[in-house]
Amino acid sequence: MLLTVNGEADNGKDYVADWCAQRLGLVKIAFADPMKRFVRQLFGVPFDNLWGPSSKREETLDAVPLWATAWAQMHILHQFTARVVPENLGPDVRARAFDGLHRWFTQLQKQYSEKISARIILQTLGTEWGREVYPDMWVDYLFDVQLPLLAQGYVYEADLGVRTNIEPGTPKNGIVIPDQRFINELDKSEARGGYSLRTRRLSRVKQDNSNVGLQGHRSEQEQRGIPDSRFSKVFNFPEGLDIVNKMLEDWAVGFAGNMP
Repeated sequence: MLLTVNGEADNGKDYVADWCAQRLGLVKIAFADPMKRFVRQLFGVPFDNLWGPSSKREETLDAVPLWATAWAQMHILHQFTARVVPENLGPDVRARAFDGLHRWFTQLQKQYSEKISARIILQTLGTEWGREVYPDMWVDYLFDVQLPLLAQGYVYEADLGVRTNIEPGTPKNGIVIPDQRFINELDKSEARGGYSLRTRRLSRVKQDNSNVGLQGHRSEQEQRGIPDSRFSKVFNFPEGLDIVNKMLEDWAVGFAGNMP
């Protein structure tokens, strides 16, 4: 089973994904997880600013100690490039990817030498670097590298990745991806038989999310152009977790009953 969850910032994507993981026996795994692990290792950004509530990714951080930590860890850039850029793209593409990652690092420091947020780091890393190397980088890494290991029953932890050093157990029923934003992510998930969810908090409908992280950033803007009709199920949630949980349970009963 493959579920994806779409929604603008602060519209409940992670809550829905966590709920589905527990209720349906799925592994929660995000397109952004490998970026977050890299950022945590390189800069020492706290766990909660990467995997905590959406508001923590917006939190302004003192950039000075982050840059000091990163300059002592520059070898990680080459390791990360080798990990996420497929060999079949060829040595020239991988070399350009490494050069591009170094430029991303130096330009980011030049622009945000004193203050920065985890979201800005992640937005620029994922889009201005990763998707510029090739648009399917994060989708292919999840589906082609991580998913086959999960199918073998290996444990997954967001901050550690696939735990190949632990003996595999019984595979879960599938995966739920909490951060589908771009159309190619939706297309590739559907091509694998994926079921797509869109979450919307009615109290946030008029909220302007264009200033989340970098103003007007593609990671938030592109999903606005994807119509509701492209999703298997659209949730328009009122406030109150009791109501939200009831809506999810009503959907899950029918969905689980139609599982293969």
